[in-house]
Amino acid sequence: MLDESARIDLNVSAPDLLIGLFIAVGVDQERARQLSGAVQDWRDSDDLLNAEGGAEDPQYAEANLPYGAKDRPFDTVSELRQVLGFDQALYEKLRPHLTVYSGQARPSQTFASETVLKALGVPALQIAQVLAQRGQPAEGQPAIVPGQTFPLAAQGTGTYSISSRATRPDGTMVQIHATLRISGGAGFGQLYLPLSWRVGEFD
Repeated sequence: MLDESARIDLNVSAPDLLIGLFIAVGVDQERARQLSGAVQDWRDSDDLLNAEGGAEDPQYAEANLPYGAKDRPFDTVSELRQVLGFDQALYEKLRPHLTVYSGQARPSQTFASETVLKALGVPALQIAQVLAQRGQPAEGQPAIVPGQTFPLAAQGTGTYSISSRATRPDGTMVQIHATLRISGGAGFGQLYLPLSWRVGEFD
C-alpha cells in the first residue's frame, strides 16, 4: 500500500521536477528537458511549442502520430506512452513514480521512493537516512537486519494505491491494483471511492 503523494503528479508537477525524475531513471539532461517540454505541451491547453523543445501537433505529424498533442490534463499515467519521445522501456521505468491522483505540485518526502527523492534534489546522505527510518536500504547499501522495527507515518493524504498479488495452486500469478480515495470524496454511506482498478497487471 502506498500513499499517492509519494509519486510525482503528471498534471501539476513543475518542469524542473519532471527533468529531475527523467535524469534519476537514466535519461541524459538534454533529452530530459525535451521530454519535460513534451509533457507540458500534452497537458496544457494552448498550441504553443514549449521553450524546452516540446511537441505540439506539427511535431506529432512529423513523427507519423496523427492524434497530436492532447492539450488537456492526463487522465491516466499510461497515457504517457502516447507523448512524443517516450518509449515502452522508459515508460516502465517511470510508471511506479507517477500519478494523476495526488493533485500536489511536489510529492511528499515522507512516502517518496529513492528515485523520487533524487528527483526532488534531496542529498544522498539524507536519502539514506529517510530510507533507513522506513527499514529500506539505499542503493548499494546492505539490507536492513531482519526483525528491526521502524516507525510508520501516523496518517497520509487519504489517496492510496494498493497492490495485492497471489499465486494460484497451478503456479499462475494474478494481481489486483487499485487506487482508492478514503472517506471525504466517497459519498454518503461509502468508506472509499475507487479511482482506478486493474486486474492481472504486474508492477
